[in-house]
Amino acid sequence: MFQQHQASQAAAKQAEYDAEYEAEVAENQAEQERLNRAEAEKIERSQTARRRAAQRASYAKSGVLLEGTPLTMMTEQAGVDELNIQQGNLESRQRQANLRAGGQAALQSGKKRSSALKRAGNINLLTSVGRTAVQGYKDYKWWEANK
Repeated sequence: MFQQHQASQAAAKQAEYDAEYEAEVAENQAEQERLNRAEAEKIERSQTARRRAAQRASYAKSGVLLEGTPLTMMTEQAGVDELNIQQGNLESRQRQANLRAGGQAALQSGKKRSSALKRAGNINLLTSVGRTAVQGYKDYKWWEANK
């Protein structure tokens, strides 16, 4: 009976440990997502800067002045490029938030499971002690009646 209680307490500790581990993994994944997005943004900004420089060089080589339509097109493209970068950042922050929320949900679930396992172990222990006491009382009564 006591071994069963100890086993439920050990299972409760393991459930809590597993939940904490899952939450830590989720946090690490969220941090890695942040780092990946920072690097991707750096690359995207570098690529757009190179593309604009190449466009300016191409216009200059051809003798087209950077005013009017060419300048408007380059300005609009710069806006689109920035919008794409910001959209990528937003999506990354959403993924990070989802990862963290999943980790927190796993942690809360694990704590509840741990608590339930502890309660179940305590209830089983009390039930076993109660049964033993009742059986002992019955045996005592039988012994007294059959003396």
